[in-house]
Amino acid sequence: MRDVTIRELMAGIQLDTGTTHQLRLIFPKLHVRLPIDPGLAEHWDDRIILTMDRKGTKTESVMTVKDDHVPGDAYVDLIFERLMPDARYTLAVHPGGDEPPHAIFEDRAYDELFSV
Repeated sequence: MRDVTIRELMAGIQLDTGTTHQLRLIFPKLHVRLPIDPGLAEHWDDRIILTMDRKGTKTESVMTVKDDHVPGDAYVDLIFERLMPDARYTLAVHPGGDEPPHAIFEDRAYDELFSV
């Protein structure tokens, strides 16, 4: 059997073994829990932005308190998907109004996001 590359696993491949195998590598999701109360009107314009910097190309994933995965508490729980192991990440909260954004973390490697 031949070696399988990460790119092949991400795309889904068939291995020639006499039987068809569908393999797919699933990257972890980043669960972010912030002390922002989605029930308060003052937070309804907040944007939480995860910026992925991959080889100089930046991509933003923007969420709001409406994307809260655990309703009913005083926290906003967000899940960011499609993270790439060869990228660096910055998470910032952009409050509504004239308040400046503030970073939760900056320029973190993929592995750092999942280390304890």
